[in-house]
Amino acid sequence: MSNKTKKLKTLSTPNVSVMIEDSSFVNSKNFDSLSKKITIKDLCPEEKLKIGELLKKLAEEKEAKEKLSREIEEEKRNYLIKLESISKEK
Repeated sequence: MSNKTKKLKTLSTPNVSVMIEDSSFVNSKNFDSLSKKITIKDLCPEEKLKIGELLKKLAEEKEAKEKLSREIEEEKRNYLIKLESISKEK
């Protein structure tokens, strides 16, 4: 077996970045037209399911972040009220 060094090339557009092993058959003009045609509808059901699960997880994480932000703000208000109360007692 020979140890050949693989040539990698990254092709990018604003929405898509792909690394390919040998880009001799793909030029950036072809890549640009290809990337404009690819949609979620073109994915297999398993990939669509993965995307759906990721979106669900993202929504859950966003909700958890918002909840924590509200809790932090409430704790901050309580802390300031206690601090003000202590200051008045002195």
